[in-house]
Amino acid sequence: MAATGNRIRYAIALAISIALLAALLFLLDVEQLLASLEQVDLAWFAIAFGVMPAFFLTKVYKWHYLVRTRAGVPFGDSLTSFLAGISFSLVTPARTGELSRVAYLPVRDRHVYTGLVALDKIFDLLCIIMLSCLGSVAILGHWATLLFILTIVAILLLVFNLSRLSRYVDRHPKLSGNRFFVSLGEMMALKPRQILYSISLTLLGFVLLLAQCYCLVRAFVPVSPEAILFSYPLTVLTNILPFTVSGLGLREGTAVLLLARFGVPGPAAFNATFLLFFINTFIPAIIGAGIIFLRHLSACGDSATGVRQGE
Repeated sequence: MAATGNRIRYAIALAISIALLAALLFLLDVEQLLASLEQVDLAWFAIAFGVMPAFFLTKVYKWHYLVRTRAGVPFGDSLTSFLAGISFSLVTPARTGELSRVAYLPVRDRHVYTGLVALDKIFDLLCIIMLSCLGSVAILGHWATLLFILTIVAILLLVFNLSRLSRYVDRHPKLSGNRFFVSLGEMMALKPRQILYSISLTLLGFVLLLAQCYCLVRAFVPVSPEAILFSYPLTVLTNILPFTVSGLGLREGTAVLLLARFGVPGPAAFNATFLLFFINTFIPAIIGAGIIFLRHLSACGDSATGVRQGE
C-alpha cells in the first residue's frame, strides 16, 4: 500500500511539473526561448559553470563534516553518498530522495544517519530563509518578513537546544529503545560549534549559488546584483514545496515572476534558472546514477562469484 501511495504521489507531482513547464513554454514562446539561448554570452556562462565545483564541493564537505561527527567515513564515501542522494532527489517531490544518502554510507545502523540528512536540510532551510528576508521586504511585504524572522528564531532555538533534547531521549528507556528516537537523538547530539560551522558552510554554499545565478542571468541580459539577491533566495525557497518533481516548473515560474520586477525578460529568467538546475543538480544526479549502477553491478558480480564458489 505504501509503495502504491508513493507511486501515486510521484505521478501527481510529475503531472504538475509537466503542466507547469508546458504553461511556461506556451506563455514565454518556445521561439523566444531558443532565440534567447542563441544570444547567450559564453564568457558569463563559463564563469557560472566554473563556480559549480566550488559550490558542489562545499555542499559535499558539509555533509562529510556532519557524517564525521558520528563515524570516521572517508571523504570518497561521503561523496558517493551525496551523489546518490542527489540522483534519487531528482525524481522525488520536495527532494525527499536525498534520504537515500544513508544507504550508501559504509556504516552500521544506517537509520541513525537519517537524522543527519534531516539536519543538513534544516540548515539549508534556515539559511535560505535568512537570505530571503531582504527580498521579502522588497517583494512580499513586512508581514512575510516578520514570518520569516519568527521562523529563523524558531529554527535557531531548536538546533541550539538539540543536545538537551538528546539527553532527555537518553534518560528515557522507552524513547532510547525506539529506532526513530535513536535517529532523532543522533541528530540532536551536535555541539554548538559544530552547528555554527555547518551553518557557515551552508551560507557559503548559497553565496556561491547566488553568484552562479547572477552570472547566468547576466549571460542573457544586463542585471543588477540586487535583483538576484532579492529574488533568487525566494525562488530557491519554492523547492521545499512538495508539489513538483525536483521543483521543476514551479522554480522556473517563480523566477520569471520575481525577476520581471527587476526588468529581466521572461525567456532570460527561465533559461538562466533552468540552466542553473541543469548544472548544479542534473549533471551531479547523472553522475550519481552512474555510480549507483556500477555499485549494484559490482554487487551482483560479487554475488554471482560467491554462488559459483559455493558450488
